[in-house]
Amino acid sequence: KNAELVRIIEDSTEGKDQFASSILFVVIEVRTGASKQTFPIVCKFQCEDEVRREQFRTDFQFWNEVLVYREIMPMFPINVLDILPEFYYGVSTLMKAPEDDVVIVENLIPRGYSQTREKVFLDYDHCALAIRKLAEFHAGSLLAKSKSQLKFANKINELKETRWYIKAKEENNLYFRENAKRGIIPLVKNGEHLEVLNHFMEKLNNVYAIMTEVFQVNEMSVLCHGDFCRNNMVFKYEDDHPVDVKLFDLATARYGSPIIDISFFLCLNMSSELRREHFKDELFKVYCDILQEVAGTLAPSSQELWREFQQKAAYGYILAAFFLPIMVDTEPFNIDNRLKLTVDEKIKNSVTRGGEKATNLLSELVRDLVDWGCLGCDDSVECHE
Repeated sequence: KNAELVRIIEDSTEGKDQFASSILFVVIEVRTGASKQTFPIVCKFQCEDEVRREQFRTDFQFWNEVLVYREIMPMFPINVLDILPEFYYGVSTLMKAPEDDVVIVENLIPRGYSQTREKVFLDYDHCALAIRKLAEFHAGSLLAKSKSQLKFANKINELKETRWYIKAKEENNLYFRENAKRGIIPLVKNGEHLEVLNHFMEKLNNVYAIMTEVFQVNEMSVLCHGDFCRNNMVFKYEDDHPVDVKLFDLATARYGSPIIDISFFLCLNMSSELRREHFKDELFKVYCDILQEVAGTLAPSSQELWREFQQKAAYGYILAAFFLPIMVDTEPFNIDNRLKLTVDEKIKNSVTRGGEKATNLLSELVRDLVDWGCLGCDDSVECHE
């Protein structure tokens, strides 16, 4: 407030095009009275390509991000706000003038934050820190919902659906089903877990129903990041050890089960070794403990959360089944070429991407979910511990 822009110093870092937006890193100098200050900022704009904007529903993504930063996060406890970069400015015209849409937040790099050197699988310390922060974020949502019930509910209802909408139901069902089968078929051919996996493959005929069930509102529902993975985190280090993490990119934020965020992070950024040794008895417990520590009696019990995980962890696998092969593939992913393909061509390319390595990673994921009692777990089948 009452600050005058003196000049814009463009950073040496060039703007980076992402799937759904264009990013520019700049430094601005402002004057307040006699004093001057510089602010390193990140500016996110709509991409110019109309096909991309329509494919990724970026008009709705910008709407969501501005809504969360400007209207929803101020209802969170002050200490929880520190999980995100500082929000400076945002505009969403909701399709009226996409060229004017912008989100401006603090650039955390000058403060010593950076993305991990590892592109896919994070070690225990990184995972534990990320899970702790996620629990704080979800706890903040429970506290905000309790304190400002009507206002919170009204703002949550303004969030727009960016992926699982009716118009895309048929294509999503086909595409995500075929990708999800990639990790299952080798196990079925090997005679493993036939009853559970055949039951799950039947359910995959309606992926849309599996995914939207996770969005159904209940007492556990929280504001979820929506894309909680390594790509949307920056860590701060001391002596090469991670001591803090901040989240960014709230464009696909949604309200629903906390398992939305937990399962995606688990399936995409935890190796099979780390999952098996540390997830259920350690990392999941860390999440439950922090959630209860911050939200108190508003938090569900660890038993209730584990049951919720068993019922809904398939969400993370279904997303990872197409995204994990992209992350481990040696060939760069060309989004513009993909947008030109038919659905059948997209599927053909996707189910072979990353080769045998990707297939094996997905099969290991399926094994773990079966062992935890997830893929056969629904209202008609009793979950086992």
